[in-house]
Amino acid sequence: MPFLRRLLAKEHYRLHSLYSGLPASTPAVQGELFYGCKCAVPAFGFRRHETKKIVRMFACDVASGVQSRLEARGAGLLAGGSSYCNIYDGGAREFHFCSSSLGWDEMIKAAHPGRLTLVLIFHAWSAMRTLGLLAVEFVLAAASFLRGFNSREVWPELMMIPARIVVVLLMRELAINGAVIDARIADYPSQSLELRRAMC
Repeated sequence: MPFLRRLLAKEHYRLHSLYSGLPASTPAVQGELFYGCKCAVPAFGFRRHETKKIVRMFACDVASGVQSRLEARGAGLLAGGSSYCNIYDGGAREFHFCSSSLGWDEMIKAAHPGRLTLVLIFHAWSAMRTLGLLAVEFVLAAASFLRGFNSREVWPELMMIPARIVVVLLMRELAINGAVIDARIADYPSQSLELRRAMC
């Protein structure tokens, strides 16, 4: 890993150990990374002792409940920064599409016609590129479905097509565009927070 070796040697980077949890799943890894809590959850989906029900960490109420418990330990790693497409927001001031905050309020705000118009104006090229990539990913996902067709698992496999498109492509593009906006705002700190939010 020559690039990493160069960062360590010349750019004052340091290596730290990180316990990813067993099993190594996103909510467990982010609990350790953002809040320093090992094994914040046993898996992405697990049985809650209090309710005796199976819960999954993409549900807003479940993720926000775990995040509240983690926040009681101290400030998150992303305090004052931004967080996109994560399970927890990590204490970020600006966060979008995180499971812990994906409630109806955020959905309604994101679907506001004025906000959507501004997004299309500021990010027309990114929107067209994303639409093209979505079409390509749909074809690839449909081809994978047909290649691995199993008559006993038709419905679950069919549901993997939109899940794959959203997780593999759409969330990636949202995170990339969010990071680009953050970089641009960092170059022009005089811009108001309202304009920044409108661009998001």
